[in-house]
Amino acid sequence: MKGDFALSLLASGEYTENKSISLKTSAFTDFALAHAGSHREDLLAYLLPHVADDTISMEISGLAALALGFIFVRSKHGEVSEIILQTFMEKFERGDKSLDEKWAKFMA
Repeated sequence: MKGDFALSLLASGEYTENKSISLKTSAFTDFALAHAGSHREDLLAYLLPHVADDTISMEISGLAALALGFIFVRSKHGEVSEIILQTFMEKFERGDKSLDEKWAKFMA
């Protein structure tokens, strides 16, 4: 979309790939609020990798999942649900300690 400032910030990676956890979490939260209920398919490419990547902290994965939930609320989008559930279940099966963190609630 023309003039989509939130998307340009996310796409640049300046905030989402930053070493600062505060900047990352703020970027995902702001992005979720800016696009809540929009059901925009083009946003999947920016958020799904942050949910599915096992090397990313649960805090970042959880907030990326929450952002997807805000964006695709009431859409019954199968790919979003599938990736979040698959990632969650894989962590559960491995006994991943990150599921004990408070941020795991955002995945659910």
